[in-house]
Amino acid sequence: MRWLRVRFGEDADIHTDPTPEVFLSALNDERYTHIYISAHGNYDHWQRGEAKIHFSDAAEVGVEELRGTRKCWKHRRVLVLNICDGAASRLSYNPNNSGIAAALASGGQVVISHLWPVNPKYAASFGLLLLDRLHAGSIAPGEAVLDIYKYLNRPNSQIAEEVKNMGAYSEELAGMIEKTEFEISDFRNIGAVAIYA
Repeated sequence: MRWLRVRFGEDADIHTDPTPEVFLSALNDERYTHIYISAHGNYDHWQRGEAKIHFSDAAEVGVEELRGTRKCWKHRRVLVLNICDGAASRLSYNPNNSGIAAALASGGQVVISHLWPVNPKYAASFGLLLLDRLHAGSIAPGEAVLDIYKYLNRPNSQIAEEVKNMGAYSEELAGMIEKTEFEISDFRNIGAVAIYA
């Protein structure tokens, strides 16, 4: 959280454990060009049921509520769903009929998320590095993801060393990466990301 404040400034609108109303209001707010969500995704691969973003036991938002936020924006917006199964969808002639990312993607909104469950340490690394790339300049979301793939496709020690150069408070992320007991570059992690545009 400290890194986010330092990197994006005091004007960044950060909500921890938002209520569904606060979350949906932010998704409907045209001022935001980038929205980043770090939470848990609920998607049952074996039975039909409503996919949900789970912030806490008291705060979940279902895919039907999310569909209501899909609009034509004045600018193209980037929505990062750093959640498990956020990009999962049933095989169908209409890929927009199920799944969280599919429900939110539109011509005016690019959605980046994970196809399957990923380790929280990988999710944190991927998410913070992606935010850093997107904030750094006018890089397209697809290019930013490819850049992160290259960045994370190395031994953990090399990733950690580079992360330390990101500036104030990046030491916490670098330390977490150094202590990670699995290789972040493993395909189970790095292969999980999908982009809906």
